[in-house]
Amino acid sequence: MAGYQGTEFGEMWPLAKESLAASGKHFVIVLVPAVLSSLPALTLIVWVSNNFSYTLPDTGTATTVQSTPELSLSGLVADSAQSDSYTLSWPAADKPLTLYSVTNEPLVTLPLSAQVPVVHKRQWWNSLIGNPNGYLPADASVEEIFFSLPRIQYLSVGPSWARTWELSYFLLLILCSLGIKVAFKIH
Repeated sequence: MAGYQGTEFGEMWPLAKESLAASGKHFVIVLVPAVLSSLPALTLIVWVSNNFSYTLPDTGTATTVQSTPELSLSGLVADSAQSDSYTLSWPAADKPLTLYSVTNEPLVTLPLSAQVPVVHKRQWWNSLIGNPNGYLPADASVEEIFFSLPRIQYLSVGPSWARTWELSYFLLLILCSLGIKVAFKIH
């Protein structure tokens, strides 16, 4: 195509079609290996997120609970600011608290076993990436329950979104990738 001297688009179209076909073939060839090679990185990101994003509240701390779809959870104080939000006092490990729906179905027992802010029904991707807190019963009237767990901040400067693990992790990942590219002279 670079050597084409004509002015008509119709004459250039066969050359463009040939170039696009070669690019498409190359894309298809590298797509599957690229996706497969990204799975370990995705697994690592999920593990880091589950272990370094949140911490469990101290006993007695007021914690907000939300459910999807909106549902009245029995035994909780409704938050006046949001109709789908409830507040509870975080229980001690030796005095667990079970959340029930208004139909008296047991949903989840607190305190949570891991510092992950959501408990949901089991999905297909949970065969690859499991929820360390377990799952809601398959026939439960609630799809997800969210807990307002405190975020862990690793940096003391900058905006709140930059203080968590994500910015440091991805910045280091990009710098290491560029370092590998330069060190091995990858073009």
